Amino acid sequence: MNACLMLLVLLLPAQAKSEEDQEKKRDAIIDRFILADTGRLAGAEAKKAIAEFDKLGVEAVPALIRGLNRSAKLDHTCPVLMISKKLGKILLACDDEKLIEFARDEIGAGLSKTPHAGTLADLRVRLAMHQNALARRPPIPAGGPGKMTTTALMRAIPRVRGEQLQSVLRELGQRDEREALIGLTSATNHRDPTIAQLARQMLDEHQSRLSISMLEERMKEGASEVKRSAIRVARDKHLELTLAIIDRLTDEQPAVRAEARAALKKLSEGKQDFGPEPNANKEKQREAQRRWREWWLSHADK
Repeated sequence: MNACLMLLVLLLPAQAKSEEDQEKKRDAIIDRFILADTGRLAGAEAKKAIAEFDKLGVEAVPALIRGLNRSAKLDHTCPVLMISKKLGKILLACDDEKLIEFARDEIGAGLSKTPHAGTLADLRVRLAMHQNALARRPPIPAGGPGKMTTTALMRAIPRVRGEQLQSVLRELGQRDEREALIGLTSATNHRDPTIAQLARQMLDEHQSRLSISMLEERMKEGASEVKRSAIRVARDKHLELTLAIIDRLTDEQPAVRAEARAALKKLSEGKQDFGPEPNANKEKQREAQRRWREWWLSHADK
């Protein structure tokens, strides 16, 4: 994953607790650096605090902003200058416009009066200029989509058309990051049927590299297109997940139920079709599920 996508990672529920602990550690590192930079920590402890601060990267941007805002309340100038310099170095080398916008909004937030207002304003201006420069970049660089980050590929989807858009989707299909999944899923709703179909094919390509356990999980949770793609991949590559496909015949989403039914019909080589029909109620869905399960268990034993 591109380091500049860390803010997206912060939003993933499965990683929330772990990331919260990491944020607390980063806050502690920055607080110790401020103590060292203001002379309240000396000797070996001060050197250690500075070394730990120097190692912080883009993943620490939220914590650095919090530290900058805390230090802006102090009479000492040095911590503000040092943290501002580090933030500038990290963010001006980053192409994540959302992260930069987040930083612009949060730097100095809630500070009504501070002797360091000029330093904070200067950093926000430099970030605004960098953000404007990023916005003016051509969607596809000279080296093609393969030279782009996954975040940049996602941003390019609504900005390009035709062959360029197709090349972006094909490249996303080769990426394993979660952001590639998000971008491809959004493109399945494209108004151009050809583009939407290509996005589905690339979504299948992306999910075909998942482990069996992860693929089964994708069939159960997520957007309709993600579930449908996982069903297609399981149908073509993992017969051991056929019972999991049958489980989707009672899914809350009609399109998922239809995909599961189509997958089972294909597995039976068109010889069987136990439903359920699109308008079937829960009882009929479960009945179709029971009949498909009996068929598969008897078929698998042969």
